[in-house]
Amino acid sequence: MARRRKGGLPPEELAGLRLAVWLSLAGYALGGYLVLNHLGVSDASFCRVGEFSDCDFVNRSEYSKVLGVPVALLGALGFLAVAFFAGARLLDHRSALGAFARPALSAATVGGIAAGTYLTVIELFVLHTLCLLCATSFGLFLLVAFCMRRSLLLPFRKGWRRRRGELPAEGG
Repeated sequence: MARRRKGGLPPEELAGLRLAVWLSLAGYALGGYLVLNHLGVSDASFCRVGEFSDCDFVNRSEYSKVLGVPVALLGALGFLAVAFFAGARLLDHRSALGAFARPALSAATVGGIAAGTYLTVIELFVLHTLCLLCATSFGLFLLVAFCMRRSLLLPFRKGWRRRRGELPAEGG
């Protein structure tokens, strides 16, 4: 088991959160580009690879909005939320915001993975066309979840070990 700095986060969690911040900033930039593509401001013709991959088609289809909001914007905001809460947890995990960051990170990451899974299914089985940039965004959410697995799963592991009697009860 890795040693903690005095009063700090374990090294694995620190490394995972730092990497999650960088990956989510990359995801935010990618999401911003996809928003511009959705609005017709930019062209993703470089993403067109034969008939199987066309980002313009996917990103401007009827499935590219949820309640009138571009899915790419929701993805970009999800990545921004991950960067913000991972940064807050890194800066001060004992503060109220740092403590709230763990469930907020879980929600943002699980939401991004769920949305990415749904959209990939739509791309493959309804539109029959894949958006490589969207798939990259989905992959970034999966990488973020992998990097933060220690931070995301720690409360569940502690609770499981406590129920088995391996850890003392809270406060005692």
